[in-house]
Amino acid sequence: MHLASDLAIEHVGAIITPEPFANPRRLTDEQKKHINVVKIPTDVLTANFGISFIKNKQTSEPVTDLLNIISEYVEEYIPKR
Repeated sequence: MHLASDLAIEHVGAIITPEPFANPRRLTDEQKKHINVVKIPTDVLTANFGISFIKNKQTSEPVTDLLNIISEYVEEYIPKR
Protein backbone atom coordinates (compact mmCIF):
# COMPACT_ATOMS: atom_id res chain seq x y z
CA MET A 1 0.00 0.00 0.00
CA HIS A 2 2.82 2.36 0.89
CA LEU A 3 4.62 1.87 -2.44
CA ALA A 4 1.40 2.18 -4.47
CA SER A 5 0.49 5.35 -2.59
CA ASP A 6 3.93 6.84 -3.22
CA LEU A 7 3.67 6.00 -6.93
CA ALA A 8 0.25 7.66 -7.17
CA ILE A 9 1.59 10.76 -5.43
CA GLU A 10 4.34 10.87 -8.08
CA HIS A 11 1.70 10.60 -10.87
CA VAL A 12 2.35 6.94 -11.67
CA GLY A 13 -1.16 5.54 -11.40
CA ALA A 14 -4.00 5.95 -8.98
CA ILE A 15 -4.97 4.22 -5.75
CA ILE A 16 -7.65 3.96 -3.14
CA THR A 17 -5.64 4.02 0.06
CA PRO A 18 -6.12 4.53 3.78
CA GLU A 19 -5.80 8.16 4.84
CA PRO A 20 -2.40 7.83 6.60
CA PHE A 21 -0.74 7.05 3.24
CA ALA A 22 -2.11 10.20 1.56
CA ASN A 23 -2.33 12.52 4.53
CA PRO A 24 -1.87 16.15 3.42
CA ARG A 25 0.73 16.64 6.17
CA ARG A 26 2.84 13.97 4.45
CA LEU A 27 2.76 15.76 1.07
CA THR A 28 4.94 18.61 -0.10
CA ASP A 29 3.31 21.79 -1.40
CA GLU A 30 4.40 20.83 -4.93
CA GLN A 31 2.81 17.37 -4.63
CA LYS A 32 -0.44 18.89 -3.35
CA LYS A 33 -0.67 21.06 -6.51
CA HIS A 34 -0.69 18.07 -8.86
CA ILE A 35 -2.78 15.34 -7.26
CA ASN A 36 -6.48 14.90 -6.68
CA VAL A 37 -7.50 13.52 -3.32
CA VAL A 38 -11.09 12.44 -2.83
CA LYS A 39 -12.19 11.32 0.61
CA ILE A 40 -14.62 8.40 0.51
CA PRO A 41 -16.63 7.78 3.68
CA THR A 42 -15.93 4.30 5.00
CA ASP A 43 -19.64 3.56 5.37
CA VAL A 44 -20.14 3.75 1.58
CA LEU A 45 -17.08 1.78 0.49
CA THR A 46 -16.47 -1.92 0.25
CA ALA A 47 -13.29 -3.51 -0.99
CA ASN A 48 -12.27 -6.79 -2.56
CA PHE A 49 -8.60 -7.70 -2.17
CA GLY A 50 -6.78 -10.61 -3.72
CA ILE A 51 -3.45 -12.12 -4.61
CA SER A 52 -2.67 -13.35 -8.10
CA PHE A 53 -0.21 -16.14 -8.65
CA ILE A 54 0.38 -18.93 -11.15
CA LYS A 55 -1.03 -22.14 -9.65
CA ASN A 56 0.77 -24.50 -12.04
CA LYS A 57 4.22 -23.20 -11.10
CA GLN A 58 6.24 -24.07 -8.01
CA THR A 59 5.07 -21.64 -5.31
CA SER A 60 7.77 -20.34 -2.98
CA GLU A 61 7.45 -20.88 0.76
CA PRO A 62 6.86 -17.16 1.56
CA VAL A 63 4.03 -17.00 -1.00
CA THR A 64 2.50 -20.22 0.33
CA ASP A 65 2.71 -18.88 3.89
CA LEU A 66 1.10 -15.59 2.84
CA LEU A 67 -1.72 -17.39 1.03
CA ASN A 68 -2.38 -19.55 4.10
CA ILE A 69 -2.42 -16.53 6.44
CA ILE A 70 -4.81 -14.62 4.18
CA SER A 71 -7.07 -17.66 3.74
CA GLU A 72 -7.29 -18.16 7.50
CA TYR A 73 -8.02 -14.46 8.06
CA VAL A 74 -10.72 -14.37 5.42
CA GLU A 75 -12.40 -17.49 6.77
CA GLU A 76 -12.33 -16.12 10.33
CA TYR A 77 -13.32 -12.47 9.84
CA ILE A 78 -15.25 -12.15 6.60
CA PRO A 79 -18.98 -12.94 6.77
CA LYS A 80 -20.12 -15.80 4.57
CA ARG A 81 -22.25 -14.69 1.64
